[in-house]
This record gives sequence, C-alpha cells and structure tokens, in this order.
Amino acid sequence: MREDLLIRFSQNHPCWSRDLLFRAGEILLLDENLDYLLNKGLLIKNNNLYFLSDAGRAEFEKISDELFLYERPGNEPKDFKRCALATELWLELERCNLQKWGLKKYLFRPELAVRPKLKLNKIFEFNNNKINWLYLDNIKNFIDNYYLGGRDINKNLSKLAEWLKLERELFTPDLFLIINYDFKNYLEFKSPEQDELKLVNTDRFIFIINKDAEACINEISKFHRFIIEQRYLRLPGYFDLDCHEQGSATWLIFLTESQNEAVSLQNNLKNFGESLIEPVMPCEIWTMSLESLRQCEAGRDVIWEVVPKFALPVCRDI
Repeated sequence: MREDLLIRFSQNHPCWSRDLLFRAGEILLLDENLDYLLNKGLLIKNNNLYFLSDAGRAEFEKISDELFLYERPGNEPKDFKRCALATELWLELERCNLQKWGLKKYLFRPELAVRPKLKLNKIFEFNNNKINWLYLDNIKNFIDNYYLGGRDINKNLSKLAEWLKLERELFTPDLFLIINYDFKNYLEFKSPEQDELKLVNTDRFIFIINKDAEACINEISKFHRFIIEQRYLRLPGYFDLDCHEQGSATWLIFLTESQNEAVSLQNNLKNFGESLIEPVMPCEIWTMSLESLRQCEAGRDVIWEVVPKFALPVCRDI
C-alpha cells in the first residue's frame, strides 16, 4: 500500500497535497502512510505539498522496475503550485470525462519546439483594441518559402527537413490533452513519421495555467508558431481535417484557480477580438477555472460535454 502511494510521485505528477491524494483514491491509512514515508526520508514536505527525496526517487525506480511500470520518478518541481494545479486539472478531467468511443492522451509539460525563434525585443503591440503581431511578415515569408500546398501529408518532407534546422524556442503548456474519436474508423490510416505527437484524426486541448493577460499573449505567439509548423509542414491538409475530411479542433485554454480570475482574464483578452487568432485560424482560445470544473458532474461521455460547458470563450472560429 505504501508502495502504491510512493509510485504516485511520477514524472507527470511530481508533487501532491494530502487533499489531491485523497481525491485520487488514496484513502485508506493515508495520513499514516504519508508520515511513514516522511519519517523514512522517502518524501519531503514543502508547505502542504509532498515530493520525492533522492532516496525516494531511488526507491521509486526500484518499485517501478519490479512492477514493469515504465514510470520515471518525479524531480523536485521548479514551481510547486503550478505542478499541483496541473495534477488537479488532470484529476478533474479524468473524473468528468469518460471519453466513450475514443481514446484520451495526456502530455504533462511537453517541451514543444516552435520555429523560428523570435529575436525581436518586442513581438506585439496594442493598437485600438487589436494586437499587431510584429513577427507576422517574417512568418509569412517563411511559409511562402516552405509550404508547397495541397493535401499530401508527405509532400513537404524535404522542406520540413530544412525547417527543422531553424533555431527554435520551447512552448511548454502545463497539460496537452489529445482526444481520438471512434478510433476504430481510423485504424487503416497510418500516421506519418513526422506526426510526432500523433495529432492526425484528433481534437487537441492545450492548457496553460496563467491569469496575467500580457503573459498569455506571449504564450499565444508560441501557439501561433506551433500551429504553423503542424498545419503547413508536418501535416499539410490533415491538421484541420481528419482523413475523412471532418474537422479537427485545436483549443488553447488558459486555466485559473477561481472563476473570478477566469472571468477577468476572459474580459481582458476578449477586447482584442479575432486579432488573437487571425494569423492561424481556425483555432480557438478560452479561459477556464478549476472552481468551475469542480462543479461538473462525474462520468460525462465526451469532452464536448465538459470543456465548452465550463470554460469561457475568448475567441472562436465559428
């Protein structure tokens, strides 16, 4: 039982509070087991959050190898609160969304390369309730040079190889949820090698924990470049449409703790209208709070019965 508790502290979930562990199902003798792992020096407590010590990581690896779990231990988080909020978001999404007739895949803090790296001192400016993206002309020139057009997923491979040599920076959402629907209908379609994230035939929900509007706009600039690489170079013709030519959704969702914070952020961002996503439509931007998501009843069939009902729209492409 103590092994089961220790193995919770994985790379995806490096820190836990007692409340989060309880909500994850660690109910029986939870306080006793936490005290035992603390006294054994396997866990360290930072305020109300627990994480693995060096000895705890070694014990985790031993247990993982013995049980063939292929899990890696979590390191001490750089941002404890943010890691804990990402775990709470995951718990709530798992509680709310059964995802019947499909598959769901979570990527925690993925380091997504976006190109080209911007070397501008300023990447946007405000202009009469619109955002002027100062790098767009450069991006458009890149697209003109690299995008060959059409709906041939392997047509751009030589251009993609050139693109990947460009200097990059990282786009690191807190949680990236990838949803496959009716996956049996797509079994005959082989995802190409360049689809590293397996985004063909999926809907995508990218969550970033942030309540500061200007910081969110900086993240949106990375979101733009992530979409550009996927849409024009990796998956031309298959990023916005699946192999049966049905639409695929890509949403960026800024997550806050309280509903008041989500409403405030929505209002601040909404002032800029379509200029937020104009360079890369179709896509959407929303805000959502954990406070709101906790109100969702458990066991809804699909993600569309969860996120759109409890999130707040900022900019839509409909």
